[in-house]
Amino acid sequence: MGEIAEMMLDGTLCEGCGAYLEGDAAGFPRRCDDCAREVRFELGTPRTGRVKCAHCQRTVAAAGLKDHMDAKHPGVEHDLKTRCPVCERSVKTVGLPQHMRAAHGRTA
Repeated sequence: MGEIAEMMLDGTLCEGCGAYLEGDAAGFPRRCDDCAREVRFELGTPRTGRVKCAHCQRTVAAAGLKDHMDAKHPGVEHDLKTRCPVCERSVKTVGLPQHMRAAHGRTA
């Protein structure tokens, strides 16, 4: 593996555009603000850990999805798991932001 690839993997360079990232290397791939914003826009991944209700399209906090479903859609079965838009791994909806940070170095 080349030096540039290693620097992208350890977080010294942006994995999107290759720009130098200030601060200590994080030990995992990172993106500059512009590339991170672009990825969030492309994936439709909210930055704040908010998700859209599949039934009414209302945006709610991931941690409050179960409460929303129980209050607004009683009797409707709801899946408290979702798929990661990057790796397709099944994770709890409430845990998606943490998974995105830990596994992909991104905010969800």
